[in-house]
Amino acid sequence: MFLNEYLIKKSDCSFSEKNSCIPIIEELLNWYLKYRKEGLFVFEPFLKEDHSEQKYVFDDIYLFENGLPLFVNGFDKHLIINYCQNVLYTIDKKGVNFLKELIVAQWLYLLNDTPHISIVKKLLLSLLGSQFYDYQIDIKKYEYTASDYSNNESLDEKKYSTTEKVNILSSEEIDALLQEINKDRKIMIDEIEKILIHSEILTFKGSKSELRIEKKDDVFLLYFEQYAGYNSDIFELILDGVLVDSDLICDFVQAVNEKPLNNIDFESFYLNEAFFRENATNLILKYNKESIFNEIPQEKIEAAVKMLYNTDLVKQLVFHHYSSYWTDDYPYIKIEIIYKNGYSTIVESKSQHYYMIPWIINNLDEKNFNLNISRTLNKIIPDQFVNKKRISGDYLIFDIITNIKERIDFLN
Repeated sequence: MFLNEYLIKKSDCSFSEKNSCIPIIEELLNWYLKYRKEGLFVFEPFLKEDHSEQKYVFDDIYLFENGLPLFVNGFDKHLIINYCQNVLYTIDKKGVNFLKELIVAQWLYLLNDTPHISIVKKLLLSLLGSQFYDYQIDIKKYEYTASDYSNNESLDEKKYSTTEKVNILSSEEIDALLQEINKDRKIMIDEIEKILIHSEILTFKGSKSELRIEKKDDVFLLYFEQYAGYNSDIFELILDGVLVDSDLICDFVQAVNEKPLNNIDFESFYLNEAFFRENATNLILKYNKESIFNEIPQEKIEAAVKMLYNTDLVKQLVFHHYSSYWTDDYPYIKIEIIYKNGYSTIVESKSQHYYMIPWIINNLDEKNFNLNISRTLNKIIPDQFVNKKRISGDYLIFDIITNIKERIDFLN
């Protein structure tokens, strides 16, 4: 597993909240030891649909309930890592609830590498910060010797103590980075004066939204106007000075300031096999519910699900979407980030495609396919905002399923 600024910030919480994660780490360490001693069957209680007869400290942790079965069923290590990444970047949690998911993700990663228990302990505790680095964990009555391990090399702590091997920051580095992030984000908040967002669709009638975010007394307030039509001056004030989380503003501005991504990066869509093995059937059922006259018949759903497991095919269909165009709507969005020093950054797009990539920043010729711009912007704009559905990218999957349906129909 890996850490970066986004994940560290998302998991930031108080000392007492971090302390509440200790029982989870203790349980995970002891189950790790059980697994090393007795094999995969020790996880059987967690794989039952209903294990309500016993309450576990990690029962409400999504990655434990949904990621552990992937490991038990022998999925490739890299697929499990991709799945954990998908969850961490898309799950609607933060603070201590997100930290718990991060701990389990690291544990799942280590289950595949099976290092010595002391290394597992250090790495899980490092996620809590330097205050917990030497915390005494309650390891239960299991006693182990080298002969208990299927691979005696796993007892070599040096092999697993390098950051290159485990790909994780030390607790001291985490604390330092978190302090630096908080300082940089505070500076960024102080520098922003306001953000103006204009969004429109030019069709027969057209539609238009205007959104304004202003800084007042160290907080951001949002004002949202919805217009009757593209050329109309008649509007309804939908939101009038609603408080906006400053973290959302920082996330968006940081995404804009990231190094431009000059080409489509398929990996950043998180549409890999792990994602579809978890969600494919439900996505197709949702597709059928919303596509009344273009449903996938019940007898063909299984075939469609299997096609979604084909990452190469999904990648091909994603690129097909971004190479297509149509002539019945012309979207446009312009965002102006205005700073106190008088400078501004302008972000624009006329893209018809989901996520509205590519973005153009400050009228430069360089195209930017960074999905983080779209994702962070989507968390700021209200549901009624013009082009919201397009910016969110949620329906890209439906476009993929439509293409898969056409392939199935052709083959039959």
